[in-house]
Amino acid sequence: MVVGKKPVDIVIPYNAKHRERLDQIIKAGHPVGKTPTIATGDVIGIEIETDYQSTAENNATKNHEAGIKLTIICVMNDVLGAVTHLQDKLPIDVQDHTMVMDAFDLIDIVSPRGERKGTP
Repeated sequence: MVVGKKPVDIVIPYNAKHRERLDQIIKAGHPVGKTPTIATGDVIGIEIETDYQSTAENNATKNHEAGIKLTIICVMNDVLGAVTHLQDKLPIDVQDHTMVMDAFDLIDIVSPRGERKGTP
């Protein structure tokens, strides 16, 4: 999906259809700064990062510039390392619109209960 001129892995509008699941995702995330208040009509971007040190800063910054209210950076491991990295690299106004979460937590939240294959 493209917002403005910025490609984003996943873009979800915050509305009645998606509110409950997005609230669960936001609750599972780790804020980089102060989490913004999300209102109906806001857009949330989710970026799946295989190497957060190389791409997360750029994605969070450009998503913010494109008007995405909240960017959720999903990582495969080292969530707290990613939060610290982004706190060191991002300006405060972008930090306040960025969260980090474990990619597998995202999968658990968006998958129908009991449907995720290959997990104990």
